[in-house]
Amino acid sequence: MGGFLSSADVGRVAKTCRFFRHVCVLNRATSEKLWRSLCFRVWPERSRLNASPSRDWRTFSLERQTCD
Repeated sequence: MGGFLSSADVGRVAKTCRFFRHVCVLNRATSEKLWRSLCFRVWPERSRLNASPSRDWRTFSLERQTCD
């Protein structure tokens, strides 16, 4: 899913039902994979510079959207 949708689209998908909210936001393991893949697709250079185990990829995506 992260390979095809924008971060705004992922946010919209999360609002459609409990299952997608769980996948996109609440479940740390699946949501981190989703947001990480989205960030590396949209901002490859910035993501490499900011990659770390403690990095919250959803927050990074929201920060990048407001900066771009």
